[in-house]
Amino acid sequence: MVKYSILFFTALLLANNTNAQKLQLGLEAGVSTALTTEQFQFVGSITKNNIRIGGRFGLPAALYLSDKLRLNSGIYWTMKGNTKYYSNSSVEHPMMSISYSTLEIPLCITYMNTKPNKNKFFIGIGPYIGYGLYGKLRYYDENGAKVKQAASWGNTPGKNDIKHLDLGVQLQTGIVLKNGLVCRFLLQQGLNDMAASKEGYYNSKHLLPGSFTQIKNQIYTSLSVAYFLKHKNKH
Repeated sequence: MVKYSILFFTALLLANNTNAQKLQLGLEAGVSTALTTEQFQFVGSITKNNIRIGGRFGLPAALYLSDKLRLNSGIYWTMKGNTKYYSNSSVEHPMMSISYSTLEIPLCITYMNTKPNKNKFFIGIGPYIGYGLYGKLRYYDENGAKVKQAASWGNTPGKNDIKHLDLGVQLQTGIVLKNGLVCRFLLQQGLNDMAASKEGYYNSKHLLPGSFTQIKNQIYTSLSVAYFLKHKNKH
């Protein structure tokens, strides 16, 4: 995925050199909230999931297909995960948290109004594909001791926790200001199960690889600001 991402961005740069009036590249940064649902073997009553606050940073690309239609893409680094709570004697305790980062490529067709010398609003929908880079698990054992460990990435049941591949759909909307800044709101829904195992391997002292039986990005949102490089007219 990393190799293909580099090739993807190189292709954008080449296209930018050959057709500068239709393709724009830029920088983007923002804050995000993620709610990842997961299941694994645990003795206890899980009561709720809490969202995880993180960041989203990337190199956006906008290909103008017409005056009102454009294709939004790019390469982004995202933070996802959540915190689970369980009840014990009417008191809620943090049971575990999972946090991981992905390299993500969205592909979104957007519609934008084109009134001259005014702010421009846009809305669009499309898929995204992500590749897991690294992650951490934090939880409490039966003695109440806090344990930290790195997530194991791969597709082997009983040996890995999380699959690298993440797929889903997204909705984005926002405004392009007259000064060129873009304010973007993004809403994602994950579709695929990222858990490597379907059975679960767990003991009370340590989370064994393959403990998770389901991992899915339920809801992901971000609010970001982007700036696209301006291009001079070559005519």
